[in-house]
Amino acid sequence: PQNVLYICKTEKRKVFIKTTDEDYEILGSLTEMKSLLGDDFIQTHKSCYVNMKRVRKIDWGSNIIYFDNQVMCDLISEHYKDEVEGYENN
Repeated sequence: PQNVLYICKTEKRKVFIKTTDEDYEILGSLTEMKSLLGDDFIQTHKSCYVNMKRVRKIDWGSNIIYFDNQVMCDLISEHYKDEVEGYENN
């Protein structure tokens, strides 16, 4: 899972997986996918888990996550801010 940047739910019971090299869309649930990933994946939105080891910066003003390879993700919500900041402080 090190090359996985984030996973998110799409329409029609599919999960989108963004990796360093490719993008995948598979049938399944976000909960099933989360169980396969490690503790470094934190929920940042009701439909998204992010690999925090790959996060370079989080801009809470514009709600954008910047990864270490210049990829950006806007699936971040104030609702999950405490959990995200709790991970960052460990």
